[in-house]
Amino acid sequence: MIMKGTVQEDYEVMNKYLNKALELGSVPALNMKGNIYYYGKTVDGSKDLELARKCYEEAASQGYAYAYNNLALMALDENDEESAIKYYKRSADLGEAWSANRLGEYYRKNNDLKTAYYYYLESIKGPYFEKYFWGYYNLSKYYYLDGVKELNIKKDLAKAKEFAAIALEHGIEEAQEILDIIEKSI
Repeated sequence: MIMKGTVQEDYEVMNKYLNKALELGSVPALNMKGNIYYYGKTVDGSKDLELARKCYEEAASQGYAYAYNNLALMALDENDEESAIKYYKRSADLGEAWSANRLGEYYRKNNDLKTAYYYYLESIKGPYFEKYFWGYYNLSKYYYLDGVKELNIKKDLAKAKEFAAIALEHGIEEAQEILDIIEKSI
């Protein structure tokens, strides 16, 4: 909560509980420690990117998908897109929906629609709380609204509408544009 700014910053309390979680072997706490170093949520506001990387790498080595996401973000900050994609793939392979959608976007922008489609579908799989609802928007907009001949995906306005409605229901306001287009075409 301190990291997200929803409560007053009290680094002593934050570190007390974080260190206790680390003592108990919490991998998410190790990743959070990396976030503290990466974003400079320290008493003096200083960042330590090497310590952040070390924490993320350790958490990732224990199979923590979100640590791979953080390593990908660090790689992007360093203009190392190749490493970022590698880390996003590892995260997506662990079932993390946000990274799957990021990969979908990457492949779509690089005209690999088949791989993009695969990752968009991956981003909407899994339990409700783990789905990434931008995946619904992207599938609706880029695949079902007009179809994709190269992938033998036919135009499916019912599916486009269903997916856009799901996206809109979960706060993706851009989905309203798709719903408006469908409404006008009926």
